[in-house]
Amino acid sequence: MITPKRLFDFAYYQLEQYPLERMMTSKVGSSWVSISTRDFVEQMKLVSRGLISLGLEPGERVALITHASRHEWDILDNAVMQAGAVDVPIYPTMMPDDCEYILN
Repeated sequence: MITPKRLFDFAYYQLEQYPLERMMTSKVGSSWVSISTRDFVEQMKLVSRGLISLGLEPGERVALITHASRHEWDILDNAVMQAGAVDVPIYPTMMPDDCEYILN
């Protein structure tokens, strides 16, 4: 049994113990789109592997910018952590000077 120790472990724990057909639901245009726990974990693995294959190193920072709350952001957020990097959320409403400060 998986014992969650890191944030991205919770998806694996849910998949093992309480898999859901609708883990998350996001609004895309005028429709609601759901993702299962299994699909979430599989996509998280693919993104993590992709980031690593692109040369992402443990401890590096990855800025995440979005204007919508959707499951793709959560997948990327967890994938960055799973790859050993640090995610840096940036809100699109932030002033350019604030973004520059955070990114530096």
